[in-house]
Amino acid sequence: MKALAASLAAISLVVWRSGAQVDFSTADSLYDVSFALASAETSEVQLANPGFEIDAMSGAGLVVGATGWITVVGAYTASGPLHPVHTGIGSLLLRSEHGLAFAVAVQKVAASPGQIWDFQGWGLRTTRLPTDTFGVLEIVFQDANGSPLSVAAGDVLIGEPGVGKVNALPRINNGTELNTWNLTQARAIAPVGTAQVEFVVLLVDVNPGEVYFDDVQATLIPE
Repeated sequence: MKALAASLAAISLVVWRSGAQVDFSTADSLYDVSFALASAETSEVQLANPGFEIDAMSGAGLVVGATGWITVVGAYTASGPLHPVHTGIGSLLLRSEHGLAFAVAVQKVAASPGQIWDFQGWGLRTTRLPTDTFGVLEIVFQDANGSPLSVAAGDVLIGEPGVGKVNALPRINNGTELNTWNLTQARAIAPVGTAQVEFVVLLVDVNPGEVYFDDVQATLIPE
């Protein structure tokens, strides 16, 4: 497996939800983050900690955040057997106890227009989720300034287009089978102006709820 080169870049995390931009600017140190912008030179993209194993310990309680991921309040490393895992001993728990909120974990790599990117992983719910509360994986293509770019419907190969993003399907919601891991996937062609691509693991929380994700994978598909 060819190693990926890495260069550092300070980037403000931008999350798009329901067509509105939520910018965690450098004004708040909680969300002011700098992270590695990995060069995508091969089809094998090594996300950091894709199985959420680094912070996990068998029988341990929740750990805030996940090593290698930029996380917002409500994202936790969960450990088995107290919490469900797809493989290994760790998974990602996204939880919110307040309505109209969200929990998120993000990684980002360099990208170019015309490239085909795939993002997939396993999601699970252990309880009933309220209407309009769901977990989802997202691909967010961005320009050099970090602004999300729209993807034409015809360039969404798997999943569904959103506002400045591509949503994986199926979503993890009250329609998915309880206590069952579901493979969810998005694939799309990077639009003109793409300089980087963001991989987002998100809980959209219109009402309080929680979902688990594990074994996520990002792949640059050879043309």
